Amino acid sequence: MPCVPDGPEQIAMRVKAWANEGINLILTTGGAGLPPRDRTPEAIVPILDREVPGIMEAARSYGQDRMPWAMMGRGIAGMIGRTLVITLPGSTRGAQETMDALCPFVPHVIKVHEHAFRHGQWPVPLSAGAVILRYLRPLAFATRPGAQRMINAREAMVEELVIHRVGTDGSPSVLTDVSAVLQGPEEQEFLRRLFLKPFASVAATHTFSAEDKKAANALQALCAKAEKGKDLVGVSRAIAKLLIDTAAEHEVRGGDLFVVRFHAVELAGGVHDAVGILKYDDKEIFLESKASGANIGMRLKRGLGGRRPDQALLVLFTPGEHTVLVIDDDPRNGFWQQAFAGLRTRQDHVNSTNNLLEMTRSFITEQLPQDYEIPRADQIDLLNRSVQYFKDNTEFDRGSFAREVFQSEEVIGSFERFGDRFQEERAVELEERFSISPDAVKKQARVFKSVLKLDKNFHIYIHGDRNKIERGVDEQGRKFYKIYYEQEL
Repeated sequence: MPCVPDGPEQIAMRVKAWANEGINLILTTGGAGLPPRDRTPEAIVPILDREVPGIMEAARSYGQDRMPWAMMGRGIAGMIGRTLVITLPGSTRGAQETMDALCPFVPHVIKVHEHAFRHGQWPVPLSAGAVILRYLRPLAFATRPGAQRMINAREAMVEELVIHRVGTDGSPSVLTDVSAVLQGPEEQEFLRRLFLKPFASVAATHTFSAEDKKAANALQALCAKAEKGKDLVGVSRAIAKLLIDTAAEHEVRGGDLFVVRFHAVELAGGVHDAVGILKYDDKEIFLESKASGANIGMRLKRGLGGRRPDQALLVLFTPGEHTVLVIDDDPRNGFWQQAFAGLRTRQDHVNSTNNLLEMTRSFITEQLPQDYEIPRADQIDLLNRSVQYFKDNTEFDRGSFAREVFQSEEVIGSFERFGDRFQEERAVELEERFSISPDAVKKQARVFKSVLKLDKNFHIYIHGDRNKIERGVDEQGRKFYKIYYEQEL
C-alpha cells in the first residue's frame, strides 16, 4: 500500500499518475479533516474533471447517525477521466463506515463509466489487468505517512563507507585515507543489516539545532557536504576529529567509527539519501573454521556482525529540516546527542504520538489516583483503551480521544489541565490533531503495564473487557477479585 507525503503537490501528482494508468477506483485515507495540515481535498479538487458531491453527502449522512462529529469531515469524490476518486477519513472506524455506506453503489458507478468508454465517450485507453467484482481492476490506496513503518531499508543501497579508529579514552586514533565500496548482493545485504537494521526499532525523531537561524552546527554542516556528494573520506575525517575534540570534555570510550553514505532509504513512505555515523566501542568474538586437507582448523577472532552500535546517527536528507534517528546507550551524559551532534526533538507526528501517549500514561498512573479513588483494574482498563485508540486510528483527535477513553466530563477536564502542566514542565508541545505513528505506538505500548499484582501470589493480565472483573471484600474482610470468562484456553 503506497504512502504519499502530506504535500498537496505530491498527493495530486500520485493520484493523477494512477488515473492515467487506467485504474478504476482510487481511495485515499486521511488529510480530510479540519486541522490546517489536512490538505487532501485541496490537492484532489483541481485535478478532477467532475465532482460527484452526492457520494460523500451519502457517506456523511450515514456516518452522522453513528458518530456525532462525522459532519466535520471534508471528504470529496469525483472523476478523473473514468477513474473514481474518493477521499476517506483517516480513522479506521471512519474509513470503514464510509465504505459501508458506499460499497453497494461504487461498482455501479464504475460499471456506468466502463459502458460509457465502450461507447466512445471517454478518450482514456483501457489498460489490461485483473478484474475485481467483474468491473474493478486493483484498487489504489494512498495513505498518510503514519500508516507505515517509519524506516524501511529493503531497497537501500550502501554506496560508500569509511572506518576510523577514534581514541577518545587516551588510546591513539587512526584516521584512514581510503573508503570502501562493496556492491555485491551478499555484501549489500550484510551492510544493510549491520548499519541500518539497528534503526528499525527507533521510534523518535530529531533534527539539528543551530545557535541561531543563520548558522548551522558543526556536524550539520559536515552532513550537508556529504549530501552534496563531497569527498566522503574528507568529510568522515572531519567528523572523526569533531568527535575526538568533543569527547575531551566527557568520559567517552574509544572505538571504531563508521561513516556511511546511503541511497534510497525509505522513511514514512518517502525515499531519501542519508549518511550514517556509527560508533562501536567493542567487537564481537566469533569462531572461524577453515578446512585444510583432512583437518579443520579453528580460531577465535574479533569483528562486527550482529552487534548493535553503542552510539549512532542516521541523518536522512528530508526536505526542509534533516531527520535524524538516534541510538545512544548512555543518553544521560549528554555527549552523543547534545555535545557532539547538537540535536533537538523534531516536531512531527512521531514525537507527537510519543508525547501524547507518555502524557496519558502519566495522567492515568500518577494524577488520576490523586484526584479519585480508582481501583488498579480500572486504571489498567483506561491504559488499555488509550493504547487501543492509537492502534485503531491513523489520525489523532484530542477531543474524540478524551471522550472515547475517559467519557466523564469531570475526568476529561482533569486530563486537559494535566496536559497543560505536562507541556510546561516537559517543554513539549501537545498537538490537538496529528497523524499517528504506528512505530511510536508499538514502542510506548510496552510500558503501558496491564498487570494487576495481588500481594506476591498472583499476577492478573488484563487485556479485555473490564466488565468481566469484579472487586469486593468478603464477610471476613478479605479482598477479592471475581473473574468471569467464556472459555478456558
